[in-house]
Amino acid sequence: MANRQKTREVAFVLPVVGVLLLLSPLVSLFKDAGSVFGIPMAVLYVFGVWVALIVVAVLLARRLKSSENH
Repeated sequence: MANRQKTREVAFVLPVVGVLLLLSPLVSLFKDAGSVFGIPMAVLYVFGVWVALIVVAVLLARRLKSSENH
């Protein structure tokens, strides 16, 4: 039960972490970082964070669902 509570707390904090990672001052750190295959690092950072948030959300949802069934 404590493990489920910890997972719920992480799921609650995830959107806050996402917002903090996507704030303009942090994204602007990558503004002049160059590019990879012609794609600016700032764009790669934003989409990388976005994909990571989705992956973590899916993993948390699966973990919550599996703990709900037991």
